[in-house]
Amino acid sequence: MLLHLSDEFDDAEVVVALLLAYQKSQQKRKCLWIRPWLSRRKERSVSHTLLPELRLEDPDTLHFS
Repeated sequence: MLLHLSDEFDDAEVVVALLLAYQKSQQKRKCLWIRPWLSRRKERSVSHTLLPELRLEDPDTLHFS
């Protein structure tokens, strides 16, 4: 009888593990996608293009320390 209960617990553990694995496989994966022009913000933004140009051309207007 004791051996029979142990087998039932093992079966229950297997069923729970299978259900958890199935549930995890069915979860919608989050897809992180960014538009190409957004990924270039750091290299083509106003602060990276215009401000250095203004610093060179009109340093009296912009007061950077």
